[in-house]
Amino acid sequence: MDQGTKICPNCGTKMTINAEVCPKCGAMQAQPMGSYATGPASVQEQVQSRKRVGMFLLWGWLSAVASLFIPIIGIASIVLGVLTIRNKHVSAGVVLIVVAAIFIFLGMTGFAEGFFGAL
Repeated sequence: MDQGTKICPNCGTKMTINAEVCPKCGAMQAQPMGSYATGPASVQEQVQSRKRVGMFLLWGWLSAVASLFIPIIGIASIVLGVLTIRNKHVSAGVVLIVVAAIFIFLGMTGFAEGFFGAL
């Protein structure tokens, strides 16, 4: 066996060292050490993506609530919802956009005056 091959532990077939699935039996293969961190979706990139989406959602919800009183701020919520969708968190982004649109409408119809008038 040379440096560029390995043997499937399930069926014994020789295959390339970086094969993820055995071509004969279809069994998943263990990857060499360090190959996970060098892939396109490394752990560090996933952590950064989650932090970024968390910030998009945090600022999106804050601006959505602020749009009840100043409706133009709701545009930021919609933009942040779109950015959340682009980062593969579709349901969270869609909910943010829908709620932001409702809050913008409520803000334009006088929610702040009714809210402060009740105090």
